[in-house]
Amino acid sequence: MIARHWTGWLKPGEVANYEQHLTQHLFPELKQLPGYISTTVYRRQVTDAVEFLVITHWTSMEAIRQFAGDDPDKAVIPEEARKMMVRYDTEARHYQVAQL
Repeated sequence: MIARHWTGWLKPGEVANYEQHLTQHLFPELKQLPGYISTTVYRRQVTDAVEFLVITHWTSMEAIRQFAGDDPDKAVIPEEARKMMVRYDTEARHYQVAQL
């Protein structure tokens, strides 16, 4: 299993809008993709923003390519979401999940 990590920092007044974006747009889209397993979202207040860490789990890098395209490290951030952010990672990080 592969964990895909991505972080974005939202304008404080945009938290509810971003969470709505996730639940109404991103999550339903992901559920349609072969190889998608699950998503976990973490958030915390930082000095100038609300940091969101989004971790998706996939069966393989090929499954991630179905979502992200030919460059699986490139972040997938719709324009609607970008407008809500102070800043964001332009690349995702991928980790093989250790089965301990």
